[in-house]
Amino acid sequence: MNLDKLSSYTAPTTGRFSDSALSSVIIITHKGKTYQSSGFDAGAPPKELEALYLLLKK
Repeated sequence: MNLDKLSSYTAPTTGRFSDSALSSVIIITHKGKTYQSSGFDAGAPPKELEALYLLLKK
């Protein structure tokens, strides 16, 4: 995973903008640097983050 691109992945849905879904982000700290994804609806991460999201959700 290219951590520098983490914030550029686009969310597939927008329910979080109208309170119909919880908003989520993924934050990764690696070698002293913090990377944060853009916001996405809980349960509907960007496709590039889906495997990581499901792993973290376990």
